[in-house]
Parts: sequence; C-alpha cells; structure tokens
Amino acid sequence: MTTAPSEAVEGQAWAWLRALLWLCHLCRMSGQLTPLTLPPTNQRPSPQGSPDTRSAKTQLVESQQVVALNALQFGYKLTQAQKKLLQDLTPKARRELEERTAKTRIAQDRVYLTHLRHKHQIVPRRGGGEEIVSLANRTIRFPVLLKKAPLELWPEQYRVYYNLTHYPWVKSKDCERFSTTFTPPGTLPTRGLASFPSSGNTWVRYLIEGATGIFTGSMYDDTSLMMKGMYGEWLVYNSGMTVVQKSHGFTTGEAMTLDRDIRTGHNHLQELGYQGVVVIRNPFKALISHRHLDVGGHTGFAPKAHFLGQGWVEFVTLKIRLWRDFYEDWVRKTQPNDICVTHYELLREDPVREMRGILKYLKIPEDKAREAAYSTARTNMQNTCTIHRLPHFGGSVGMAHRGQGRGNAHRICPSSRQPAEIRAEVQHHPRRT
Repeated sequence: MTTAPSEAVEGQAWAWLRALLWLCHLCRMSGQLTPLTLPPTNQRPSPQGSPDTRSAKTQLVESQQVVALNALQFGYKLTQAQKKLLQDLTPKARRELEERTAKTRIAQDRVYLTHLRHKHQIVPRRGGGEEIVSLANRTIRFPVLLKKAPLELWPEQYRVYYNLTHYPWVKSKDCERFSTTFTPPGTLPTRGLASFPSSGNTWVRYLIEGATGIFTGSMYDDTSLMMKGMYGEWLVYNSGMTVVQKSHGFTTGEAMTLDRDIRTGHNHLQELGYQGVVVIRNPFKALISHRHLDVGGHTGFAPKAHFLGQGWVEFVTLKIRLWRDFYEDWVRKTQPNDICVTHYELLREDPVREMRGILKYLKIPEDKAREAAYSTARTNMQNTCTIHRLPHFGGSVGMAHRGQGRGNAHRICPSSRQPAEIRAEVQHHPRRT
C-alpha cells in the first residue's frame, strides 16, 4: 500500500525533529547548551538576495553577545569578558539583540512543548485543557521569558505552565502519589519565608511543599533550584500561586553595605505585606555555614584559611550585625499575629510539631495522608520523601547547604517501577491528596 505524500512528509519531519532534539540532548550532557534548547540563531538575516558582508570577527562578537545574553537571562554568573561584551552594546543594539533572542526562544519553546507532548509529560487535564507532569528524575524546563514576568504578560502558549504537577518522590512507594502544584493565580496572599542565609530556608520550603502540596516562591531566581523541581522560583513573588516567598532581605547583595536606616527598605517587608514565616538559626552555626556557602558554593567547603585572620574577622563583624538587624526588623516592624517564628534547631528536633504550627499560621488544614506517609517512610528508613532528607539535594538536615551526603537518594530508596507506571497510576489520585 502506497503511503500518501502528506503522511510521508509528516513522518520525515517528525524523524528530523527527534534527531534534532536528541542532538540537543547530547550537547546538554556535554555542557554546551542549556537543557533541551535549540542552538540560538546568532546571525542577522540578510536582505533577500544580498550576501552577508559582515566580517568573521563581527559575526563572532555577535555570537558571543548572544551567548552572554542567554547566560544573563538564565541567571548564570557571567565572566568579565561577557560583562564587557554586553556593556559595549549601545541601548539600541541591546534592544535589537534582546528582541532577536526572544523570537528565537519563543520558537524553541514551541518545539520544547511539542517534545513534552511526545514524551507524554503534557497530558489531558480533568475538566478540560492540559497539564504538565514533572518527575523528580525528569524535571521540565521553565521558559526563561516567564522569569519573574507578571502573569498578565504571559503569552497564551505558556498558560499550560499554570497547570504544572510535580511528583518529587517517585522512588518511594509510600509517597510517590503525592504531588506539588500551583494554586490558581491570585488565590493566596503574599507572605514571606524570611531568614538569614544558611539558616535552613530552602529546607523549610521543601517541608512546606511536602506538607501542603503547593509550590513555594522566592524573591530571587535561582536556576539550580528551579531545575530541581522548585518551579515557584521562576514566578513573580505576588502571583498568588505560591504559598510563601523566600527572602534574605538586605543580608545579601549590595544592600549589605548601606546605612542602617536605608538598609531597612531592602528587607522585603513591604513587598511581603509585613507577614510571613521567620526562620531563626543559632548565629554561630549560621555564620560558619554561610562562610562555607560563600566560598565553596552549594557543593563544597571553605578551606580552613577562610576561618582565620583578618578576612574572617571582617566577615563575622559584618554578618553578625546583619543577622541582628534583619531579625530585629521582622520582629519590631510587624504585628505579633502576622508572623510565625520557628527555630531551625526545633525543626530538627521535632519537624512534625513545628510544621503543624506553620500550617496553622498559614491557615492550611493538616493533610493526614501526607503525615501518615511521612511516618511510614521514616519508619522504613526510606528517607527520600521524608522531612530529614531532600531527594533532589541529597544531603540530610544541616548538610544540604554544604554538599554533604549528595548522591544517596536513589541508593537509599530504590524502586523497580518505571516513570510511565507511576504516571499512569497518579492520574487515579486527586491532584493534592
């Protein structure tokens, strides 16, 4: 039987698309591209019939400018050379480059959504429409054009990201059916999750997401957290779709060096409505952990030399003053009933008790099924879904910020079940059990 020409062309197009996506995947594994993106169009289109007369050097510079702009928009740290490339652009050239890059990225995102449908990670939603399914071992890429963008500016093709369901614990039989989602836009008040750096903020976010089934947000845009399933990181803080918003206030960035009176305005109190969960950790431990984070990053340690000498003295002198001022603002400039103070040490001692207090403050009912699953998993030592171990970050409490214990999640709680089986099963459960 002869295949119709249109069917043959369509089949050939799908074959080329699959080959191109596989090539992008290989490039991603080698660190050359961001996850599952098509190579950017670096050259300006020439007028029809006229050759591109630009020199090879000009084309190379423009190509490097595109790479630098992509890195900046994705939140990666720029090299000095990349910063200079962008600084050398005139306002008009910068605007044209951004417009060209945006058009290319929209086309790439359209292909990426088609790719997700082909992988069955975009599926029909109950009641109509579609939803995106994300798994701990198969996360999705949030479009960079949506990063901190007001919801009313989201193009129509991106509205499917409203209906994103993430299953963080697919390797635990006790917890695999539990998911995390966004609430409809504007349904939740804007509240903070405020802490000094290295005081357990990301860990508490993870606990809240596990206990409520609702994503948490942030005043920042940490790409590494977003790629590990904390998709609220990408949303604007006042979207009303996330339950709390991470904030370190003036304790990081340029605001650290401002005068005390001016610095208060950078504590995010006004943006967060003077309300939220405040996490406090022993400052001695917090400063040591913060030093490791500043020098070694999320995956390393600071050498011993960084805890000696004048540099260490200056670090402690500045940071302990910021620690005091930060919490003083949150306690004195808010009403007692508008904040919920919790201590890192008490969370380690009895996480269930402390989480009940946080849920009561957030006016979110306790989910007995989630609590029971946690208790069962803890008893069975399957810590990939429990409060004491982060499946994405690997380390146990107190180590997550310094890289200890990474890579153990899959070994601790192995599962012979495949993601396809889990996807088929989870559709029989409510979205937030």
